[in-house]
Amino acid sequence: MGVYKLRVNYLGIVGGILAFVSLVVPWWTVSVDVHTAVGSVFMGQASVYLYQATAVATVAGSTNSEPVFMNLWFGWVALALVVIGGWLGLAGSVTKRVQGRTLLALSGSLIIFSIIVFAAGLQYQITDGTWASGFPTGLGIGLFSSGSHQFDIFGSSENYFSYLSFGFWLALVAGVMMFMALRRKSDGATSLLPQSSPTPV
Repeated sequence: MGVYKLRVNYLGIVGGILAFVSLVVPWWTVSVDVHTAVGSVFMGQASVYLYQATAVATVAGSTNSEPVFMNLWFGWVALALVVIGGWLGLAGSVTKRVQGRTLLALSGSLIIFSIIVFAAGLQYQITDGTWASGFPTGLGIGLFSSGSHQFDIFGSSENYFSYLSFGFWLALVAGVMMFMALRRKSDGATSLLPQSSPTPV
């Protein structure tokens, strides 16, 4: 009787875990600070997750959580791709060699595609000037940006700083790890059935 051995690809396992962790941390962050001749009057930071956008704003010394309304279609698409890719990566890490490699390849492709969808969708909305309401955007904000704008009103200026945040990079690492797992032999083998003793002659 043949014996099936469970072979575990630990790179794929870690990649799948990182993919799911990326779902609960921000993928993009922007900070805005508005100054006047008498000092700072507004400080805010918006964090964009795959399923929501949140902001913390300080106005006149009072700090509040403010809603940021976004059309997060690209976030939901990316979320679905990451979830499917994560499960495929975990499954491929404990599946027989040929089928496992196929699942790992699909997993890596979906996760990498998710970050492309997110970055392209968000940049389109930023360029279109419709990325958010309820939060000052400032001209020139992009996926990676920093700068300052001067206004004629009370000698005020707006400083901003934006960047792709933890979730984006975790997903990127997860996708790369799936492709690395394709080139790595499965680590160890666990027998699921006891080997039968040879029949004495």
